[in-house]
Amino acid sequence: VLSDGGVITAVIDWDRALIGDAAYDEANLFFWSEARLQPVLSLLSAQHSGDEDWARRMLCYQMRICLQELCESITGLTPVDTEWLLARCARLVDQAQRAD
Repeated sequence: VLSDGGVITAVIDWDRALIGDAAYDEANLFFWSEARLQPVLSLLSAQHSGDEDWARRMLCYQMRICLQELCESITGLTPVDTEWLLARCARLVDQAQRAD
């Protein structure tokens, strides 16, 4: 938690921190697609509009995130809803098939 001395100004979650392509962090935001993040997701989408390489990386990274979450959910490491994850993976596969 970061603070300016009186107010919390940011919260940093290092849970899935990795070294590598910064777009992976963007893909994580898109994967979970929380309602409160929609303004950020819209901004990122607009910034990368027309960039097919970025779009492919987003899809690939989201699939990787989904498979990791499924593995952890099935083995009991994280309490994420397995049915929701399976449905999310299916939507990503559909998206990939439409992109081809």
